[in-house]
Amino acid sequence: MDWNAAGAVGEILGAVAVFLTLLYLAAQIRQTNKLARFETTREIMAQFNACNQLYATDATIRTVLLKKDELSVEEAEQLYSYVDMYCNAWLTAQLAFNQGLIDDALFAGAVSDVEVALRRWPNMRQPVERWFNNYPDFKDSDFFRAIDHR
Repeated sequence: MDWNAAGAVGEILGAVAVFLTLLYLAAQIRQTNKLARFETTREIMAQFNACNQLYATDATIRTVLLKKDELSVEEAEQLYSYVDMYCNAWLTAQLAFNQGLIDDALFAGAVSDVEVALRRWPNMRQPVERWFNNYPDFKDSDFFRAIDHR
């Protein structure tokens, strides 16, 4: 075998090695993307779980959310803080959806959560609207449209 033939075989082996490396990298990127989507989903669920856990374990939050009479200044602040947690979770879901990090089903569930929370706890409507007034850049979100049409 002459040097030209050996060089050609070397180039073919190099091309095969590059091709196999690209296949490996593509598989790694797919796996990394799946992990990123899972971690994003897990983080969003953790935010909603934190709100649910606070409701389940803090009687004062339950009282404020369920109260029919006018809220005191302290109760209104407590409610706004709780709503702030919820809005942050909703916004996290919106941003993740916009970036393609969560699937349609999870996002639809999060949007439905807005409607469910506002029906379940009517006291939340005004602080949610206040939150959106404080952060007007988010008024084009699906969550704002969900509360805006209620």
